[in-house]
Amino acid sequence: MSGMEAHDARDLRTELARRVSSEATMRTQTISFEEWRREAPQLRAKSAQVLACFGPPRREKPRNATEAEFLRKIGTPERLIGTRRVI
Repeated sequence: MSGMEAHDARDLRTELARRVSSEATMRTQTISFEEWRREAPQLRAKSAQVLACFGPPRREKPRNATEAEFLRKIGTPERLIGTRRVI
């Protein structure tokens, strides 16, 4: 992550923390389907920013060989399968 991306991620985390702490109660808001469609691109962009702060998922806990073999058969990416457990 570059310096600018790290700065943006910190700003986003700070903004999210501020919103969470300032909105102690949940509000219910009814919107129309058209309003939802109009707002969807911005909401997707915000979600993408939040997910980018976490980085790609990875598996660090060792997996047993049988489970790892099954996951490979169904097409699970190797980075999610993780290391093998030595018994």
